[in-house]
Amino acid sequence: MPTKRAAHKRESPYETEGPEDILMNAQQKMSELRVNLARRQAALADKHVKALERAKERIRSRFQEKQREMVRAQQDALAEWKEAVTELITIEKEIQERIRVLQKECMHFTQLLKIVVEGRKQEAVDLNLKQPREEAGASLQRQT
Repeated sequence: MPTKRAAHKRESPYETEGPEDILMNAQQKMSELRVNLARRQAALADKHVKALERAKERIRSRFQEKQREMVRAQQDALAEWKEAVTELITIEKEIQERIRVLQKECMHFTQLLKIVVEGRKQEAVDLNLKQPREEAGASLQRQT
């Protein structure tokens, strides 16, 4: 493509371009190619930045989802732990109540046992008191 300067020098449209025209055309073409290259590089860089942003967003989204899953798992574990502790406390209260009932029963049994033992002692004392009388009565009968 001839430039204005080349058109002034040429007298005929069929005349071949000179070395200066060729150099000028090549420089102009190089300049256009540089502009196109810069535009394409900018477009690629923009696409690259957008792709990186999308990738970062996906990673951030996955990370947040994993965090939410971890929080849910921790909350579930805490709920299970609280339930287990509540159940343990209930069992402990039941055991303490059973112990109290057994202690009361043991105290009652001990009192009954004391009554029986005291009764046996009294019976033994009564028997001991009767034996000397009986022996005394028997010896009196023998003497007579």
